[in-house]
Amino acid sequence: MSCFPIVRMLPTRYRELFRGGLQSVPSGQVEAGREAIRNMIPSLVGQFISLFKDTTLAGVAWGCWNF
Repeated sequence: MSCFPIVRMLPTRYRELFRGGLQSVPSGQVEAGREAIRNMIPSLVGQFISLFKDTTLAGVAWGCWNF
């Protein structure tokens, strides 16, 4: 229940990461997919780590896990 706002924000964050990755490649390159993916990887990994930390913190705050 507490993870709903976190999950609700994910599509917006990832959409901006993909848009930024595609815009980081010069427009003159025809096959720039690989370069765009290479530019997106650090941001995607950072977002995954942030999501993991946020959901863990929310679970602990709401007492989802019994220790």
